[in-house]
Amino acid sequence: MALSLEEEWVLVVSGLIAHADEVLEAEECDRLLGLLGNEVPPEVYSEWLTFFSDHAALRRRYDSMHNPTPSAAPRILQQAWAMALVDGAHAPGEIEVLHEIGARFGMSPEDIDRRRVSWDADLDAFAELTAEAASWVLSGKGPLPEPDRHDFARFVDRLPTREDHREELRAMLVLSSRGDLGPSVGALDPAMRDQCIRLLAPLVHDASDEEGARERFIALAQAAGVSLEAAGRVLEATR
Repeated sequence: MALSLEEEWVLVVSGLIAHADEVLEAEECDRLLGLLGNEVPPEVYSEWLTFFSDHAALRRRYDSMHNPTPSAAPRILQQAWAMALVDGAHAPGEIEVLHEIGARFGMSPEDIDRRRVSWDADLDAFAELTAEAASWVLSGKGPLPEPDRHDFARFVDRLPTREDHREELRAMLVLSSRGDLGPSVGALDPAMRDQCIRLLAPLVHDASDEEGARERFIALAQAAGVSLEAAGRVLEATR
């Protein structure tokens, strides 16, 4: 798969942050694979998953890469920072890795810490939109069916946001959601849009109303600008 230098940097930095606590969790792997987008074949996901699992290989790639442009550096760090909240909290090691890479890009720790305030706000907004989309995929506009509430709670636990915010989302979205979310998902940065779609797909297979969930997922994905073919591939890859 041919990647731009910026795309490769996002993947490598995200991988290094995922390894910062010396444990690569399943949710972090899902986040990393979501960064590849929804248009790549399953074998490419398999190749990159093997690469992500090898911290030494990531470090070698990091050491050998040309620096991105100054304008791209903040975008790369912002996208990669989402990895740090997959477990609901900022670990000191993750911040250290972010500062280390920022220094290579010519950004001071103070500058990065200031930017993290807005990055965290953006991630909170992404988590809220994605949780609302999950509620709608599972139930339409009505309350979540009782059999789906556990899966929904587990889904929220995988979103890149603070644990207290996850509790708010679980409480808020059990009763209802709106159905016009496709354009809002489509307005996200393309990498975050693809991440949203990939996060939602596994819910379809476990839904109590799988046929209805599939129809709503496909409708949302297409309204967000994801092709029917790509949405189908994501569903198949997450079965």
